Amino acid sequence: MNKLGRPAPRAPKAPWALPGNNTAANAPDTRDKPYLVYKNISVSYEDMARYREGWLSDTNIALWFELLSAELLPAHYKNKVILLNPSVAFYMMHSQSAADIRLILPDLSQAACILIPINDNPDIDAQGGSHWSLLFIDCEARTARHYDSMQRANHNDARRAADVLGELLFTSTAVTEPGLRFLDVKCPRQEDDSSCGVIVCSVTRYIVQRIASPGFTGLQELRHMTMAGAMVDPARAREEIIKILISLKERANSSVSTNNSSDSSRVNSRSGSVASGSESDGSNTANKGQGQGLGRKRGDIPDNPERNRLQKKKKKENLRQC
Repeated sequence: MNKLGRPAPRAPKAPWALPGNNTAANAPDTRDKPYLVYKNISVSYEDMARYREGWLSDTNIALWFELLSAELLPAHYKNKVILLNPSVAFYMMHSQSAADIRLILPDLSQAACILIPINDNPDIDAQGGSHWSLLFIDCEARTARHYDSMQRANHNDARRAADVLGELLFTSTAVTEPGLRFLDVKCPRQEDDSSCGVIVCSVTRYIVQRIASPGFTGLQELRHMTMAGAMVDPARAREEIIKILISLKERANSSVSTNNSSDSSRVNSRSGSVASGSESDGSNTANKGQGQGLGRKRGDIPDNPERNRLQKKKKKENLRQC
């Protein structure tokens, strides 16, 4: 299921020529080929182009949520802070079967908060929709905080998602008042018609960064979090996302190159969760240090000069042996 936020009104020139300097005239049509495989999410060249320009798709948001969860969340919050896949969220909002919904949802038994991307597509059987927003479920306070860059544009859709989760999480004999208290809260405003998905990614990153910060004392801090007056530069946010993903691809390529020159046991012990242009089963743990680029410093994931020096030295030694 890959529902687009909205079809772009015009196709950017050679959108699949990323990264690189190919022009529309000479760029190979690789739009559907995988650019990066992270865990179980495959991102094509065309998906990458959407980060640069246009409306984000389910795949774009799913990759960013998975990256934040895997690389930035502290280990002791992994089961407490759930970033829901957008396709799962969409099905949850439109399915009529509570049993089916429970089957596709991750384990929420220890969840303290859930972040849910909301899309306004009304048809479960068709691609579509025109707007993304973010729903933050505080399970402990039993509140649903809705961050919408167009104020209340997705109010009804977010309310539906909150009602469904409220019934699933809080309907029991021990709960006298099932459901969630719903709040539309302040959110950075979008100035165009295509930045809603980027703002969802940015607000989610901000929340996860707060949780991952050294001075974070607990999820109660987020209950009083306000984004009134906050600004998001969509162009800068897009560039930061692209830089991080390009760096992940470079790390994947570097890992493959290093592993190819090692024995099989070393390959098995060093393999990571990031793959480039190939399928990955997602069973391996992420390489240490990959989450640095998602931290409080803006920009790309930093290179490791010492590691690069050793890799170059090893390549030279291999060439001499040949």
